[in-house]
Amino acid sequence: MNSAILGVLLISLSGLCYSADSVVDDTELLLTFLIHRHGDRTPIESSLSLTNRADELIEASAKYGYGQLTDVGKRRSYELGQFIRRRYDELLSPTFNRSEIYVRSTDSTRAKMTVLTALAAVYPAPQDNWSNEINWTPIPYTTVPAKYDFNLATVNCPELLTKVYSAYTLTASSIPALAPYQDVLDQWSAIVGLNLTQYPIYTYSLNDVYTAQMSLGIPLDDDLAAIYPEIAVIAGIALDALYSSYTSRVLSSGPLLNQFFTVADQVIAGEDVQRVQIYSAHDLNVFAFETVTRVAEKQGVPKYASAYALELRKVVDTGDYIVVPVYLNTPSEDVIKYLDIEECGQRCAYESFRSLTSIYNLEESLWRTECGFSPDMEIDTSSGENHPMSSTALGEPVYSSIQLVYCNSSAIAGSHIMNSAILSVLLISLGGLCYSADSVVDGTELLLTFLIHRHGDRTPIESFLALSTHAEELEEASAKYGYGQLTDVGKRRAYQLGQFIRRRYDELLSPTFNRSEIYVRSTDSTRAKMTVLTALAAVYPAPQDNWSEDINWTPIPYTTVPAKYDFNLASLNCPAFSSVLYSGSPATVPEMDQYANVLAEWSSILGYNISTEPLMTAYSLNDLYVSQVSLGIPLDDDIAAIYPEIGKIAGIAIKALYDPEEVRALTGGVLLKQFFTVADQLIAGVDVQKVHIYSAHDVNVFALEAATKVANPQGVPKYASAYALELRKVVDTGDYIVVPTYLATPSEDVITYLDIEECGQRCAYESFRSVTSDIVMNENEWRTACGFSDDMLTKHDGIDRSTCAKRLKLKLNCNFIVTFVRHTKLIVIHAKLEAHLREQYFATHDAASERCC
Repeated sequence: MNSAILGVLLISLSGLCYSADSVVDDTELLLTFLIHRHGDRTPIESSLSLTNRADELIEASAKYGYGQLTDVGKRRSYELGQFIRRRYDELLSPTFNRSEIYVRSTDSTRAKMTVLTALAAVYPAPQDNWSNEINWTPIPYTTVPAKYDFNLATVNCPELLTKVYSAYTLTASSIPALAPYQDVLDQWSAIVGLNLTQYPIYTYSLNDVYTAQMSLGIPLDDDLAAIYPEIAVIAGIALDALYSSYTSRVLSSGPLLNQFFTVADQVIAGEDVQRVQIYSAHDLNVFAFETVTRVAEKQGVPKYASAYALELRKVVDTGDYIVVPVYLNTPSEDVIKYLDIEECGQRCAYESFRSLTSIYNLEESLWRTECGFSPDMEIDTSSGENHPMSSTALGEPVYSSIQLVYCNSSAIAGSHIMNSAILSVLLISLGGLCYSADSVVDGTELLLTFLIHRHGDRTPIESFLALSTHAEELEEASAKYGYGQLTDVGKRRAYQLGQFIRRRYDELLSPTFNRSEIYVRSTDSTRAKMTVLTALAAVYPAPQDNWSEDINWTPIPYTTVPAKYDFNLASLNCPAFSSVLYSGSPATVPEMDQYANVLAEWSSILGYNISTEPLMTAYSLNDLYVSQVSLGIPLDDDIAAIYPEIGKIAGIAIKALYDPEEVRALTGGVLLKQFFTVADQLIAGVDVQKVHIYSAHDVNVFALEAATKVANPQGVPKYASAYALELRKVVDTGDYIVVPTYLATPSEDVITYLDIEECGQRCAYESFRSVTSDIVMNENEWRTACGFSDDMLTKHDGIDRSTCAKRLKLKLNCNFIVTFVRHTKLIVIHAKLEAHLREQYFATHDAASERCC
């Protein structure tokens, strides 16, 4: 029993025994579908006009920024995680297993930091943690861009906004539930100088700022404090009025309800699905979900870190499936409430629940149509931090009270004292190479870094085990993590990457996290997300006045894009790229000739003629060897003897695969466009995040090298390697230059300045633009060039091809290629090869296997 298991056990025993009650006795928990509000935050900047304590609120917010999670909020978020572990312990392993839990957050900093902190409690660091110094382990989440996220309908759904606007014209007399509180409304109106009887919906906004104010330890004035209990009730009534119409309810939460039924149906059908589904969001989301699930008595404005869950349960004696709605008002009180569904009670038969809520069950594609969504619709996603219902001035017309987009509010630069975070950053800065003290960047001012890195060391892809003579050892070594997952060695290397980022880019970063300085995006791959989480733990060490005395870590968020839409996953979502890769790649390249003897020896060892498909074969086998060595499993002597040459051959292979101009554009063109967009803004004097980090894969790092026309490509990128485009300004002349910087491995801490073709290591900015102009494309151009379609299926649509490949286990000498084309990075299966596979395999195996693949 290690510390993680013990920690989980103690958490389980320390709280209420939730299942020992009359509502869920005699039931088996099958699924929880939970949505929660973020933890305590600072006020929205525009709401400061609603209080006479503005100066105090500004001072209290300085440490965090406006609308940001506070230390109190982090502690409450941690309590939420402890609740989740206690109540749903039976569905969760002691350590993270991505097949058990799905976590999604809105792309709001406070929501992401909340769920990161909660997950630190759901999965305490095990005794054999990856780090002896940091008692935390990275647990990833996923996000959807605000433009496409159905949980941000107040941002991207014009039809909903029309309904919300119209609600602000309601008067108190049109909301019967307010009648008993008319005296309080009159008293409150006199205090704030606004007729709240005429504009009762504003009570929600006022209550919002009061709640933030009290959480920061700033008391309400006595006259407001005296009526605050009634204020909270009135705000809840106002929120209910906002969501009183069918349209506002279905457009706010219909797709989330649809997600519940999708997963619940899969559970009932016996499919393997993640049984714990967590959505980190906002008070409006929690309340809207109550409305579409037809809760008889709604719970008012959701408090910080409150949660509402639909539990799918099975009655043991009868086998009937029921839905139990569970509400956590606040994790600090640790008391749950079972809610009643209209006409169905607290134990609602599953099909009855489906029938009762059917009018609100809305598929995402239909939601976009009913919203009036358009792909060309422009929304401000620059911060995503303001409350969608915040007010700038109560006396202004109704429209001013609603932010169509989470409005951009600049982060607050607070004064810093010499705490442990600053000291740690200082030591990191002094402990490494003084990177700027060299001839390439001497005499320049660093303005921007645009960095892409590979994830840290991982276990092998499951389907590759058939290629190894050490399959059993690899399987045993992978059991702790899962296949294709970040290892403890990978976490340590990722942490070293973060230390490198802090050392080299210290001048662009504050000692503590400031969202206006840094943009972090990861592919929606567990290993990439865990890598960047761990790196960020080194970029921002926990300060002396950390939110927790027990955990020396602080949450730093990232963003993701669903794999189907991510330009960094062209191998999954870009048919044109796959076509070029499989039909347009050369059979061999002249650079391979010097390794003819090695290829012959390698072929002899494997019993397969590598020369027939040298590029992808060399790349894929090298990938397996690298993960094997990282796991501490030595290569066979004959392979080890030629391993250095194998790495060079793999480097030649990836260079040849990414050499065609079309491939360069499809795999790196959009990322390069992103660089120019940010660099142009910076040069124009616009305030931008000056550190951009993309967590991805070896092919992405190499693709950006190819797209930027590096004259001396660095071979297959190693684990946690990084390639950065640094925008610099020559001090003497004022000229802007691009300096391509490569980190082969953070454990060696040595950088290489790369040469741009016909431009060198200090490439004039406009010359760099000219050299790469044939590669650059925006996302819309990329989708067109790819042949992208919204109806297109990708690997991430639930087809586990690696599992199918494992079932095949064909011998290396007859069907080698099928294994590596099913690699997650080179995914589209060549039709001719697939036909050959089926002919050989399915002649002697069951039809179920054929359906799987």
